[in-house]
Amino acid sequence: MELQSCALVLLLCTLQVQGWNCFKNCKTKKKKPTHLPTPSECLKPPILGYCTPLMSAWYYDHNNKKCRKVDPTLCGTGRNLFGTEQQCHKVCHNPVGYAQVVCLIPPVLVSSSALLQTWYFDIGCSCCKRLNYTLGAASSNSFASEEKCQQTCQPNIQQKAICSIKPLSERCLISRLYWYFDWKHNNCFRFSNKRCAKNKNGFGSYKKCMERCSCFKPQTASSSTS
Repeated sequence: MELQSCALVLLLCTLQVQGWNCFKNCKTKKKKPTHLPTPSECLKPPILGYCTPLMSAWYYDHNNKKCRKVDPTLCGTGRNLFGTEQQCHKVCHNPVGYAQVVCLIPPVLVSSSALLQTWYFDIGCSCCKRLNYTLGAASSNSFASEEKCQQTCQPNIQQKAICSIKPLSERCLISRLYWYFDWKHNNCFRFSNKRCAKNKNGFGSYKKCMERCSCFKPQTASSSTS
């Protein structure tokens, strides 16, 4: 009987040790997150560009079958732009080959003071900022929304939009986040009635707000209050 008891104890000990080793070896290992490199287009600096007025330019009006002079105060882009009326007629009056396509598409014309807007990735802060640019700009570091910018340039990080969300305010109890970013105007404003931010779109000062959300260098806060 004593021999059988010892054998049973030995068997239990063996099973216990093997079971523990098996448990250690079979534990589910957590997969380490794959850190993808930042895409090359996100590393490029923004190109603000320039928009020089077309002092003397002509384009072909396909609907009326004639060359027209561009308003000299406008600037524009496109292949359907010519330095002289004669050149316009030469290419588009009897278009051949690729010129048939060129003369069909009107140029893009805007005021020389007009600004377009986009989002770009700032490698310095690893965040997406609002950017104003003119028609002459061209850069792959340009995105239609803050979310698209984050998804493209920071695929390893689950981030929520900050600068493009609707600002919400509440009474200032502990918070001192008096400022919010208005992405449509690419500028920061102070909450009215001395209220504070209720969500992530809130900052302690005009400078901090602009540095986080805009490509513009912060100006004096007094001119940006509302």
